[in-house]
Amino acid sequence: AAIAWVVDQTVSVFTYQTDNARVIHRGQSFVLIQGWRMDGSAMAIHEQGRRGPLVVDVATQQASEVPEFGAALAGGVLLR
Repeated sequence: AAIAWVVDQTVSVFTYQTDNARVIHRGQSFVLIQGWRMDGSAMAIHEQGRRGPLVVDVATQQASEVPEFGAALAGGVLLR
């Protein structure tokens, strides 16, 4: 299990039962966390100025654009 937060344009994650807090995404503008994948392996974030959300893999820190979600993803659980 983990918790995530945003400070300025940086998304960080802390994993419970460890002393590990790390940056998983550095944005170019305002960033908002929109939801988590059910298994906790990725999160959807919105970065101001992009057409759709990004899905960020928590383990690899790789961000992928998901334009088909558009503004429809308003929070909660990301199912894919």
